[in-house]
Amino acid sequence: DLQKLMRKYESEDEAVVKKYEAVVKKCLSGTQTSLERLNIRHDSFVWESGFVRGGAVEEVMEELKQKGNVKFDGSGSALLLKLEGIEKELVIQRTDGTSLYTTRDLELVSQQLSKALEILNVKVPEFVIFEFVSLPTGSLSTRAGRYIAADELMEKIEQRAYEEVAKRREDLDEGKKHEIARKVGIGALRYDMVKISPDKHITFVFDDALDIEKKGAPFIQYSHARACSILRAAEERGFSIADDYDASLRKESSEKELIKMLSLFENIVEEAASELKPHLVAKYARELAESFNLFYKDCPVLNAEEELRKGRLILVDCAKTVLRDVLDVLGIESPEEM
Repeated sequence: DLQKLMRKYESEDEAVVKKYEAVVKKCLSGTQTSLERLNIRHDSFVWESGFVRGGAVEEVMEELKQKGNVKFDGSGSALLLKLEGIEKELVIQRTDGTSLYTTRDLELVSQQLSKALEILNVKVPEFVIFEFVSLPTGSLSTRAGRYIAADELMEKIEQRAYEEVAKRREDLDEGKKHEIARKVGIGALRYDMVKISPDKHITFVFDDALDIEKKGAPFIQYSHARACSILRAAEERGFSIADDYDASLRKESSEKELIKMLSLFENIVEEAASELKPHLVAKYARELAESFNLFYKDCPVLNAEEELRKGRLILVDCAKTVLRDVLDVLGIESPEEM
């Protein structure tokens, strides 16, 4: 059975180890393929088995025993980790002596902390706790069979996005429709996961994620596409981006507000990085898109008087650049048309 295989694996049975590693590599390859679609890449992967078969886990266990941080459960077989100030006890060894995720995590954290303290000159490490993600139908649990696979989720949301694109842009060929749908669908998924503070529960709703009126990723992407459209139209009419302009002509409050929003980009990214709060970037992206659309509504660009047009075209070009960059920080692509 599975437990017997685990014991053989941890005791380095060559045939079992070979089979296990072949299966893990195949699963890992599929996982990497799925993550690529979400614009997620890992520099390296750590094999938990290396901690067990190399003896590192046993060393951690012995150290915990010597410090008096472990005890046997009621049956006298499974080992529990008990830490001062933490009410819940953690099982770190099964009754048959095999390790658990938690056991191997202890060794991994020990190695990471040692390396981090060495490199960072004993800087205290920080931890980010993420709350659960659920669907409208309820919470997810792989063990209970309540889940949706990442590939299935991406297929569904891309299909929903394609339906919207096909409905709104009948003039596009199929290849272009699918390209935009992919960017919008994956963008909607990524944005809805990052727009909420990590310590808050997320309920993912397909329709809300793709609804431009909800001001998620599609709204921000559409704002970028709108800026691109204005600049294309300007080029077609022979208008170029000027090197300078008369700033005194800026009278509209929405112009001034957009300039202010654009100036905040670097500070927001720095704050999000230092505070470990990526949702601040998502919030800024939405607010920037709102500011740009208010400017678009209030301020004619192509039909404005020449000197005013120069300044506004520069502002549109800047907005396009920052919208593209903030989406890139979020791992979201920026369609030039939608």
